[in-house]
Amino acid sequence: MSDFESYNDYVLSLTDSAKLRSSDLYQSVNTDIKIGHHDRLSSFLFTPNQTDHPEYDDAATVFLTAFNRLYAPNPLLGDELPLFYLGYHVLNPISMKRSEQGFLLTDQALYVQDDFSITRALSYARGYPLPSHNREIPLFLSGIMSQFKGWEGWAKLAQNTPDEAREQVIAFLTPAIEAIIQHHQRHGSQREYVPTAPSVQTLARQYSDLIDPENPGSNAKKLAKAIDKFKVPSDEAVSFASVATLFFGAPYGIVVTSKAVYSRDALEDVVRMPLGEMEPTSLRITGDEIASNLGQIFLPSTMDESCKPVVLELINQAIVAHTG
Repeated sequence: MSDFESYNDYVLSLTDSAKLRSSDLYQSVNTDIKIGHHDRLSSFLFTPNQTDHPEYDDAATVFLTAFNRLYAPNPLLGDELPLFYLGYHVLNPISMKRSEQGFLLTDQALYVQDDFSITRALSYARGYPLPSHNREIPLFLSGIMSQFKGWEGWAKLAQNTPDEAREQVIAFLTPAIEAIIQHHQRHGSQREYVPTAPSVQTLARQYSDLIDPENPGSNAKKLAKAIDKFKVPSDEAVSFASVATLFFGAPYGIVVTSKAVYSRDALEDVVRMPLGEMEPTSLRITGDEIASNLGQIFLPSTMDESCKPVVLELINQAIVAHTG
């Protein structure tokens, strides 16, 4: 989905059913977010076409930019109504561009962005489908808020503590989500989220340890060196890779192709494991390796723990795709 030049342009792109429910939903949610904790978070709140922000004249632009970055690149369900962005920005001192840290609420999901890097492209925002009952909201929000990495920066701007900032955001989001749920109950408009296996392209934006061969970006030289060092044949299409380099430049890690898994530990020889001989049920994570029926698959020692099960699942998918 390409960026929209205005919020009204996006509304025009929606289906007729989404357009019909938009005005009633906005009225319901706006009524709820203007009570309770609005004053405490007014500086962090940005809404469509906003003209009454207490600090920023460009609030509508801030909202649109947040929408284009948090929702548009990777919608959870699509055809969603964006309601507000709640968050702040951090400045990249190299590019001098601002990056969002916060939450974008739509009528179907809550999108969260807390990734930040000076040198690499940011991960896609994480999307969470909204609960269908009010009783589910506390658990839904507590889980998401406990994982959010931006509370320190938020607390500095709000001049409170990270715990206080988190509780204020929970108290703010709760009535808004309640209003959305009530709207869906009246109109039968909540849609079911059916998870699909994310593409390597999507995962590479979420996990910096993964390299997408179709769009390697700054990892292009590293990938090319790994393909050469691992002696990957030219007739095997690379599905994904995760490699690191030693201080003298030799790559190690994993390269997965349409036919095999190539793996190399630091200072060791490359091991090739044909996908047709691998058993998905044998795969399990053991430290910086993935055990398989054909031996150990070596991962970069720098790989984030959260990425390891993703790599295991991608290997599993490669095996299944190869064996049919």
